[in-house]
Amino acid sequence: MVIENNHDEIIARMAQLIGRVVHKLSAFDLHIKYKEQILMFYREIINHRDENIVLQGILNLPCFNLLYKDKVGKLPPRTAETQSTSATTHARIDIDDDNEFKTLDTDLDFQDLYYKYANESSEEMRIVAAKCLHEGFLLASPTEDIKRL
Repeated sequence: MVIENNHDEIIARMAQLIGRVVHKLSAFDLHIKYKEQILMFYREIINHRDENIVLQGILNLPCFNLLYKDKVGKLPPRTAETQSTSATTHARIDIDDDNEFKTLDTDLDFQDLYYKYANESSEEMRIVAAKCLHEGFLLASPTEDIKRL
């Protein structure tokens, strides 16, 4: 019996589902509890070598922007890396004395992601990003700098 490596097939299927899963988790604030793992996986999707998987990440960008834009920031460079993405992957959730969540330190900037995919060399990626871009404007607060959108 031969066992095939179905890693990319599993990633592709999960990339299709991740937005719906995270949205359903948000009903119980579980998207906050598992933020580190979810954002690590999302980062893996948007930096994947398979264009179809990246397209799923772009399609899920408005969902992740809505749920996490106020909860992400920057990590120190080279904090931890995964073999597949070579991107900062370690993040942690801190709870202050008032039991409130602090901003998650991670390297995702959703406006930069919109900009990156709007300028992608693949026409299909640019089209998908353009279709999702209007949601970025709807999700932006009136005081937020939207020049990069």
